[in-house]
This record gives sequence, C-alpha cells and structure tokens, in this order.
Amino acid sequence: MINRNRTQQTWEVGNKVNVGFLRDLLVIAKVPTPGDYAPDAYLLMSAKRALYSFVPHNGLVRIDASEAKDMMSRASESLTDNRNGN
Repeated sequence: MINRNRTQQTWEVGNKVNVGFLRDLLVIAKVPTPGDYAPDAYLLMSAKRALYSFVPHNGLVRIDASEAKDMMSRASESLTDNRNGN
C-alpha cells in the first residue's frame, strides 16, 4: 500500500504551492473566471523566476512576461468589478 502525504494547499496570493514535480511555486495572482464555469487560473513563479499559468484540471503552462502582465491586468479588472458590484 502506498501511503502518500496529501496535505491541503492554500492557493492564495503569497503562498507557495506544489504542482506535479515542481515545488515551492509562489502564487503571484489568482485570476477569477466568472461566467464560464471553469476553475480560476493562477499565476505562479518558481525560485528561478520562471512564470507559469495554472488552471486546475487543465495543467501548467510556462508563460512569458507579457502573458503574465495580461493575467495580472485581468485579475485587477476582476477585483475592480467585484468591488463595484458587477
């Protein structure tokens, strides 16, 4: 019998998470995806400063700085919409 330590991870900005064999990825942003019934997307950064986009059940993709900037702007727009009640 395989006994794996399956601890829960907290996917909040500023926390470190593990995805597959990649360890200690820093959660930079959480990008809500309202209306499309898809899980939220996350912007992650490794210790070597590599940037990744992660969507649960869809996988991890390495991205460049311009794609990360786009994700950050979508995250801030979503926060602004939520504060304004939209």
